[in-house]
Amino acid sequence: MFRLQGVLKVCFIAMLIFLSGCDNGNRQSNHNQASTTSISLAIDLWPGYYPIILADELGMLKKRNISLELSIPRNTDRMLAKFAAAEYDAIAVALGDVMNLSQQYPDARIVMVADESSGGDAILARSDQQVIKGTKIGTNLGGFGELLVRRFLDANDIAIDDVTLMNIEVSHAAKLLNNNSIDYAHTWQPYVDEMVAGGAHVVYSSAQTPGLIPDVIAMQSAFIENNHKAARGFVDAWFEAQAWWLENPSKGNEIIARVIKQTPQSIKLNGVKLLNRADNFAAFTSQNSAGLNSVIGVYNQFYVGQGIIAKPIRSERLLDARLIQ
Repeated sequence: MFRLQGVLKVCFIAMLIFLSGCDNGNRQSNHNQASTTSISLAIDLWPGYYPIILADELGMLKKRNISLELSIPRNTDRMLAKFAAAEYDAIAVALGDVMNLSQQYPDARIVMVADESSGGDAILARSDQQVIKGTKIGTNLGGFGELLVRRFLDANDIAIDDVTLMNIEVSHAAKLLNNNSIDYAHTWQPYVDEMVAGGAHVVYSSAQTPGLIPDVIAMQSAFIENNHKAARGFVDAWFEAQAWWLENPSKGNEIIARVIKQTPQSIKLNGVKLLNRADNFAAFTSQNSAGLNSVIGVYNQFYVGQGIIAKPIRSERLLDARLIQ
C-alpha cells in the first residue's frame, strides 16, 4: 500500500476521487431491493479485518438478510478515493487514513474499531543495530507510519533532522533494505514475518506505542441513515464472527486462506489485538489515552503540524457509536 506525503497525498486522493467519479458517476446502489440489503466493503490485506470474511462464509451476514460485496484492492489510496466516490458503502482502514480523507470528504463515519496494531506494524533493520545520525528510514510518509517512525526516533534520542526519511511502498521494504537503499524499514503484517524469515530484525514496533494505530470501519453517512438495520446487522455479524474465530482459529484460518488465496499458515494474529463490542464501547467513550478522542487528537496535532490537513478534525463529526451499542 502506498501513501503519499502530506499535501501531495491529499491532492493525489482528490484526483482519484475525480477520476472515479468520471468513470462511475452514474453508479446506482439499490440496497433495499427485496428483503436483502447489499453492502459493498473494501478492506486492506490485514488480519484484523478478516472476521468479516468469516461472517460472510459462515452465513452470519445471510441470517441478517445482508449480502456482502467484498473487495481487496491492495491499494489504500485508490480504495479511499473510490469510497469518496460512493463506490463502496464501507471500508476497513487505519484511523489515520480516514482522518486524511475526512477533511475533503466529510461523509465518512467511523462506526467501529476492528483492532489495534500491537506489534503488527514494525521497524526492521538488517541487524540488531543502533540507530545513528544520517540513517535512512523508509516508511509511508504523511501517515501513521511516519508517526510510528517519529516515536522510534524519540525513543532513541535522535532528532528528525538528523535522519533521512524516505517514502516507500511497503511491499518493496525487504528489497530496499537488502540492497542498502535504506537502513530501516517500516512495514506491517504479513510483510513483517516475511522479512524476519529473510533475516531482518525487528528493532521497534507498535507494541511499544499502545493505542497509536487503531484500525477502523468507516461507512457512508447516507448508507447508515438509509439502511440502519443492515448497518447494525453488519457490525453484529462482525463481532459474532470475531468470537467464533478466536474459538476456532484453525478452521477460521482455513476459510480465510481460501478466500484471500493464501496458505492457512500465513493467517496470523501476531501483533494484532482484535477489539470486541465491550472494547469498542470503551474506545468510543473513554477520555484516557487509549480512547479514540485522544488518539484523534494525537493525529490532529501531527497532521496539522505537517500541513497534511488545514485544521483539526472534530471527533464528534467523525465518530458514530450507534451501531456498537
